[in-house]
Amino acid sequence: MLLKKKEPSVELEKMILLRNRLSTTHPTYPKLNRDIQQITAGDFGEEIVAKFIQAYNHPTKAYILHDLLLASNSDFQLDHVLVTNSCIIIVETKHIKGDIHIHDRPAHMTRQIDTGPIERFESPVMQLNRSILFLSDWLIERGVDIPVKGILVFSHADALVTSDSSDHLITKPKYVSMKLREIRIEKASLTSLQTKQLATAIMTSHKIYENKYFQSQYPYKKEDLQTGVQCQKCARFGMEKRRQTWMCECGHRDKNAHLSAMKDYQLLLGKLPNTESIMDFLQVPSRYVARRIMKKYSLSES
Repeated sequence: MLLKKKEPSVELEKMILLRNRLSTTHPTYPKLNRDIQQITAGDFGEEIVAKFIQAYNHPTKAYILHDLLLASNSDFQLDHVLVTNSCIIIVETKHIKGDIHIHDRPAHMTRQIDTGPIERFESPVMQLNRSILFLSDWLIERGVDIPVKGILVFSHADALVTSDSSDHLITKPKYVSMKLREIRIEKASLTSLQTKQLATAIMTSHKIYENKYFQSQYPYKKEDLQTGVQCQKCARFGMEKRRQTWMCECGHRDKNAHLSAMKDYQLLLGKLPNTESIMDFLQVPSRYVARRIMKKYSLSES
C-alpha cells in the first residue's frame, strides 16, 4: 500500500530558479548546473525503482513510503521504505552508469566509463548500512523492536555492477521483486494495527529538507539576478505590464505572468517584496501598478 509519494524538491526548484536568472558566465553557474543534472538524474532513478516496488506483491501487507528525511542522532534520508509486520526494508537507489565494482576491503566503490579513468567513491553498501543503523536507532528511541534490512538498486540502464561479496543484496530495478523475496522473513513482530501505526508514525515524522547553506554553496548577489517577468512561451525576460495582462515581444499574453517572478524573488532573496523591489525586479515603471500588485496579494510595505 502506497502511503507516501516522492515530493517535489523545494531545493531543486530553487536551484533551477537560480540557474534561470543567472548568466551562464557567472562563477556559480557551472557547479549549479552540474548539481542540478546530478539531482535530476537521481530523482529519475528513484522514480524507476518506485514503480517496481509498488508493483511488487509482498507476501504480507506492506506500507510503502518514498523519499523520507528522519531525525535520530542526526538527520538521515531514505529513498524507499517498506514497512511490514516482520521487518522494515530500506531500498536505496544509485543512478550512475559505467563498469562499477563494490570493494569490501577497504570498503569503497570504483567506476570506469568506457576507457576513461577509474573513479573512486564511498561504498554505497556502507551508506546503506549506515541508513539501516540510523533507522534502527530511530525505532529503538520509540520502543519498537523490529529488524531493518536493506537492498541496493543500480537504476541506470548502462550500469554493469560487480561486487567482492555475494552477500550484498545488489540488483537492477526489474529484479527488485526477486531481491525482496530473498530477504529472510522472520516471524511477525507486529500486529496488523501496530504495523499500520508504525508506518504512519514514520510518515508523520518526515521532515522537509531545508538547506541552510544554499547561499554559501551557490554564491550570488541580488545584482547578479536577471530581472523582469519571463514569458512562459519563448522564455524571454522583460514582459511589459499592460491593462489586466502582461505582454511579450513574441505576442504572448498572460495576466498571471508576474506570479512566477514574485516567487523567484521570495525564494532567491529570502524576503517579501515591497513597492520598490516589485518595480525593480518585475521591471514595472509605475509605483501605482506595483502597489496594486502588492494589495492584490496582501503584501504590506516593509
